[in-house]
Amino acid sequence: MTTISIVCIATAFLLVHLPRFLAAAGMMKADGHYNNNDPRGQQAATTGWPRRALNAHYNTIENFPPFAIAVVVANLGKASPTAIAVCSILFVVVRSLYIVVYIADLASVRTVLWTMGLCCTFALFLLPLF
Repeated sequence: MTTISIVCIATAFLLVHLPRFLAAAGMMKADGHYNNNDPRGQQAATTGWPRRALNAHYNTIENFPPFAIAVVVANLGKASPTAIAVCSILFVVVRSLYIVVYIADLASVRTVLWTMGLCCTFALFLLPLF
């Protein structure tokens, strides 16, 4: 596997957790504490930007496994290392921006970024065919 694609998988994995930490910080600020006895209950009652950060976290969890698998498939399928790197880097950049615009409540931009990330994942799956 290419070094760039491995770094991108690791970075995408870190992106899964970034919005969760932001959501927790927002919940602590709003409630004055983090309810470690019932964090899911506290999360369910969260509103505003912390709720959007939590939703970005959930969506990032959903998108990470297909991306990681697609990178492995592209590498095992002997796709162009340059193409793999471009798609992997673009995915990480797009998903980073996705988190920012989700928290900022820019729904239309968020949808475009989500679609771009999905296209990167599809492209990685298809690269070995060309």
